[in-house]
Amino acid sequence: MITNALIRIEGQDGPPSVPFGMPDPDSDFWVLELPVPKKKEESQIRSLAALLKKHRKPITRYASKRGTAVLFIAVSSRGPKPVTFSSTFIRLISDLGLSLEVYEERA
Repeated sequence: MITNALIRIEGQDGPPSVPFGMPDPDSDFWVLELPVPKKKEESQIRSLAALLKKHRKPITRYASKRGTAVLFIAVSSRGPKPVTFSSTFIRLISDLGLSLEVYEERA
């Protein structure tokens, strides 16, 4: 199950541009929190894909500049079932210029 997701744009100075925010004033990166519904993983991934498409313009604008753009996804470990990302979802991430970072939270 996906528990958290956000886009992190690293290497940015100055105030963030909408829809991004700064976690704290001393940060050198911006974030865009992506709300994750408490549903099955397939629904969560579809929801994330819709949000990525919605914010396509600002994501690609900053992903293509000197900063590094990362899609961070936290997943909970509740047994041997893996989280599977479809090739369509992975292609979307790639088309947006995002790297993928998956963090496992152990229950």
